Amino acid sequence: MRRFQPLPDVSSIQEPAFRSSPTRWASTEEFLSASPHLDGIHVIGRSPGQQIELMLGGDPYSSGDAPTIVIFSGAVVKRAEKIPPFFSGSGIAAEVGHPFVAVADSSLELSQSIGLAWYSGNSMFDQGDTLRQVLTPLAQQKGKNLWLVGGSAGGFAALNLAHLLPNGPSLLTWNPQTDFLQYVRESVVEYATTAFPVTRRELAGDDYKQVLRSVFSYFGRRHTVLDDLPDQGPGRLVYLQNPTDWHLASHCVPYMKSHGYTQSGPGLWRRDDDKVVWIANFAQGHTPPERSLLVEFLKRFTSTTAGLLPLIEEFDQVSLIGDDPSLRPIDLSSASDIVERLISFDFENGIINVKSERLPDGFGGLRWRVVIDQDGQATTSSFLFRKWSHWKIPLDPRNSPGILLEIQVVDGFDNIVARYDIT
Repeated sequence: MRRFQPLPDVSSIQEPAFRSSPTRWASTEEFLSASPHLDGIHVIGRSPGQQIELMLGGDPYSSGDAPTIVIFSGAVVKRAEKIPPFFSGSGIAAEVGHPFVAVADSSLELSQSIGLAWYSGNSMFDQGDTLRQVLTPLAQQKGKNLWLVGGSAGGFAALNLAHLLPNGPSLLTWNPQTDFLQYVRESVVEYATTAFPVTRRELAGDDYKQVLRSVFSYFGRRHTVLDDLPDQGPGRLVYLQNPTDWHLASHCVPYMKSHGYTQSGPGLWRRDDDKVVWIANFAQGHTPPERSLLVEFLKRFTSTTAGLLPLIEEFDQVSLIGDDPSLRPIDLSSASDIVERLISFDFENGIINVKSERLPDGFGGLRWRVVIDQDGQATTSSFLFRKWSHWKIPLDPRNSPGILLEIQVVDGFDNIVARYDIT
């Protein structure tokens, strides 16, 4: 039997149309057996941190095989000032015009100190597996017409669920974590010590990732989508990655290598025509793409049954992104000898000048820096420069015994492709 209870503070929910009391369900079975499902918030379970919180629009469970969007949230900023549950994306779904399910991360209810939990649950609740149960009927109905959508931490959840659900659902993600143990250490430790029986003292050493691997393994929680995945996987995948985001080297490149992607064009990497990683300047750093861009992508992706790669190439040809494809990152590790010959430098009066007549500024994401080595201890002493230019070193090597200088040239995937010793 349904019971209705008010949220602690419904004004904290951003979508005004859904600021009504939630519909509560005692179990997943009770929720799935009901029809129709009213627009609004649905809570499955009774205990904060151990329940599934959904925002539904357009009665997705009764919409046949029509395209449906399932949206996962990223980090919640200023978490201490806000009251859960937190939902994202209903506005995007409304503009696209499809039924939707927005999913809150229930572990954020455990403490005001954590703003993201990667939908991985806690020691008492396997949110990933419970979401699999809740979303399986949609995957069985819709197959590739079920689109899992999310960026950053929500992108990890979307990738993870895409491998857990049957019938190959589709996926749109941007700047996701692909192994959240590689994310910012303090955020990972805060989540782990809040949600699992592990202490900060146990995570104080350099081996904290190994400790956490053991903790997550013991509780059966997945922290990575790089390996140890079910054989099933997404039927279609569009992975958007900003090249200026540190996630490119730490999360995107390992994902492409793990899943066998090969380059098919400037910034485009494919596993097949329906699984594409697209590296372009959608936004700066870890910022998500503009809402209008995501809406346009979802409208086009959900309205075609053809391969996605030609459609993405079409987007590139009409300059929808507006960047220069020649400046998109390239893996130049296999061409390091060529790169080294095309770059030169001079050093005079303490100023290092790095230049190239053949390689334009930023080609393939190339950058350079100067490393100072003192008595065998290397310290990066300059920023990574994105243009050929000069840098004045902060000391005089002639008056500093034990000092060695090295220029390092780094490609767009953070591979060191050239080194020059300065004597």
